[in-house]
Amino acid sequence: MKIKKGLDVEDEYEDDTVYKDSGSLYLSSNTEGYSLLFITENTFFCNKSHLPMIEGEWYFHTIFLYSQGAGDGYDQYKGELPHGLSFDLTRSEIHAILGEDIVFSRSDKKGIVVAEGWDYDYFSIYITYNLNTLAPKVIQIDTYSASFPPKKEGIKVSLPEALC
Repeated sequence: MKIKKGLDVEDEYEDDTVYKDSGSLYLSSNTEGYSLLFITENTFFCNKSHLPMIEGEWYFHTIFLYSQGAGDGYDQYKGELPHGLSFDLTRSEIHAILGEDIVFSRSDKKGIVVAEGWDYDYFSIYITYNLNTLAPKVIQIDTYSASFPPKKEGIKVSLPEALC
């Protein structure tokens, strides 16, 4: 998928490649198995998605990488996955790679883990599992950690007061 120079995100798009709603813009390729999420400055820095979309710049926030059969008509992403991950790994193999320091976990009614997340200094990785195979269905990479600004000591981020 190529992003056309000068894409006017204020126009209304709703097809297989571009979808926009309040405070967020998705650029997707079903055939290449990914979706990119951009959010407005207000949403990114201050969690103020209720403000008009025209206020603030757009920031890249998340990439979703899909396995075959993940749904929504996506083919499997065939590029390199982060940290040596693969759509064929088991949950225990993923834990061996990403560690046991899980910051997010969601289970279904039967107690089966359906999603987990790991925080790093400047990004987070979330994995949604296929309930039949328990292999990764969607690998989601968010910019920055789940809490922005990062809570690590020594990292200072100043935001314009007008934003918040």
